[in-house]
Parts: sequence; C-alpha cells; structure tokens
Amino acid sequence: MFALACNCMAQGQTSPTAMQSGGVAATETEWLELKPAAYPFLIVDAVLDGETLPALIDTGTSHTILDLGVARRKAMPLRHLGSFDVFGKTVETQGTDFASFEFGGLRQQAQPMAVLDLSDLHAQLGTPFAIIIGADFLSTHALQVDWDHNRVRLSSSGASPQPTGTEAPLRMTPDGPFETRLSINGHEFDHTAIDTGADSDLILRKAVLPRLAIAPDRMTDRISQVIGRIQVEGLFHADAVQFAGLHFERIATSTADTAVSGFPQFDVLVGMGLLERFNFMIDAPAKRMVVSPRKTPIPDRPSSTSGVIGNYTAEGLILLHVMRGSPAAKAGLKINDRICKVDGQMVDASWQNGAQRSWSVGKPGRKVNLTHCEGRETTLTLTEFY
Repeated sequence: MFALACNCMAQGQTSPTAMQSGGVAATETEWLELKPAAYPFLIVDAVLDGETLPALIDTGTSHTILDLGVARRKAMPLRHLGSFDVFGKTVETQGTDFASFEFGGLRQQAQPMAVLDLSDLHAQLGTPFAIIIGADFLSTHALQVDWDHNRVRLSSSGASPQPTGTEAPLRMTPDGPFETRLSINGHEFDHTAIDTGADSDLILRKAVLPRLAIAPDRMTDRISQVIGRIQVEGLFHADAVQFAGLHFERIATSTADTAVSGFPQFDVLVGMGLLERFNFMIDAPAKRMVVSPRKTPIPDRPSSTSGVIGNYTAEGLILLHVMRGSPAAKAGLKINDRICKVDGQMVDASWQNGAQRSWSVGKPGRKVNLTHCEGRETTLTLTEFY
C-alpha cells in the first residue's frame, strides 16, 4: 500500500546528495538491529549531527532525504533544490547541509541532503522515521538483511564471509534503483526494480499487464501512499512467481498507471511483501543479489476480505478507499464514511497498528456489523473477492 520510492533528481541539478564519496566502509561485524514497524520496512538507527534518529532503508529512492520537521527543529538552513517527479506529480523540494552523518559504519561529513515533508507518510505508516536512506548511499556497499535475527548490515563489496543462497542478476541504473529480473505466471520481466521502501509484494506497470491476461473478475483496486500523493492501483494475485531460483504462489500484485516508482524503464517492482520472505544481500558494485529461504516463520499478511481501507482515529475509522467488487462496495460504503463501532466495540486510534483491525481480513463467511458515527448500521459478509 505504501511506495516510498522517489526519483529525486532535480531539474537541472546533478545530485541533491553526494553520499558516494568519502564514506568509511562498515566492518563485517557491525550489525544494526531492525526497529519495530507496523509494515515490513527496514528501519534502523542513524546519527545525524550527533543525534540518533530512526532511518528507513529505501533502495527505491534515488537520494537520501531528511524529514522537514526534523530540519526545522534542528534549525538547519534550507534552500530550494528544484522540482522532483514522483509518480508523475511535481514535488518542490528543499535541501540542507549536515556536519556529519553515520549509518552502519559509513560516515559522511559536510554534505548536502534533500529535505521533504514526510508527515503524511508517518501518519499512514504509524511508524515515524526522520531519514530515508536512498540508493545513493547504498550503491557503494553490500546491504545484507537477516530476517532470522532481525538485523541488517553494510559491508564492503565482495567482503567475506559471503552469505550462501541462490543468485539473481543485479545492476545499478543511472538514476538510482537496483535492477534485476523475475517471471510472473511464466512471463519473464527483465526490467524489475528492487524497492525496500514499498510494502507491496509486486507492483506491475499497467502497460505490461495485458501480457498476463488477468480476467477482470480476478482484479480489484486499492490506494497507495507515495511521497507527495495518493494513487489508486489495480490489484490481483499472481498464480506463480519465480525469483532467484525460488518459487512463490498467489503473490499479491498491484498495477500502476504511471511508471513504477516514477522510473519509466521498469516494468515490475519487487517490494518488501516479497522480500521479507527470504534473507538477502544486495551487492551493487559486484552486480549480484544473493537470496536464501529464512528459517524463522514468514509473517502472515492475509488479503482483505472486507474491502475497507482507512485510518483509525480518535473520531473513528475514516474510510480512505473502498475496494472494487468487495463486500464493502456491495454494501454501499463510500470514501469518507466514518465508522465508530465494529461488532459493538468502540473504534479509536489504538486500532491503527493494533490487533483489532484484523476484522477486515477475517475468515470468509463471517458477518461483521459496522456502526456509522451518525447511527446507521451496515453488515458485511467477509469473502475472498479477488
């Protein structure tokens, strides 16, 4: 639902950040613990000008970004960088200079950094972070993600020991993201981006969807929050996905009208919904990605059986989207409807990241009674609808 990727290259500007040079390589023993997050994102501690701040590791963002609220709190001087394209929408972005920045053994001094208002993303994710660490910072080292021990690390490209597993091809594109290949329902897609800032399993560019011949009754839609906008995406389940020698079935795949993550050369994007199913290493300089099945249980992320997408607040559940063909759509629910009770239980903001929201992905056949804040009631019969 959330794609944080951004082609943050200003018009007429070569680089809002310059993380490629001057770094000190991380040692092979420096592991960073992953911080708790409501969605399968890589959030770790980073240090900016002596202050420890939560940072999101996002291979789909071309340049590292600082939250505007943090820049203002620290009274960092801001300057206009230019207009960035994010999923076809122009976003005006600022920049600032920092004295020092450290992440997993990499250290930078006296460099510029892009600045964006990330408050909308914080509200949607329920997991605030102050920095998005982009591909510019990650492209010179190997990034290893160890789900079995809930940790990540940076190391020099090709450093020993190397993780074991199967390999996928990898290359760094001129504007940032890492590119690989996979197959969906037997169709090969060479232009595939790796995006650790998207919670989706897969995102498919809508222009290539006809290759898969998905029946209309197998598709629904949902909304996706990206930097600067919310967009509506198509959604279906791919029967079979092959990636790096691993086989996956019934993979949630969304479709975007515009180019994947704002980068027109990509047909498919691999997000954290799929990447959390295995341990992996991305070694951009060596042009290789190594994956291995994780030993710990893969988190269960069931599909919606209600079709309700919204924010849980102190004023109730505010509907942001009603999925096409869903029980919610058939029951007449609409965007901006406000639900104050679910099966008689009062809704509040604690539901946003709590177990209470699991009703919306409940067992098919279950009936759920929704009480609108103005008093009327709606009954949904949960079902698999795509």
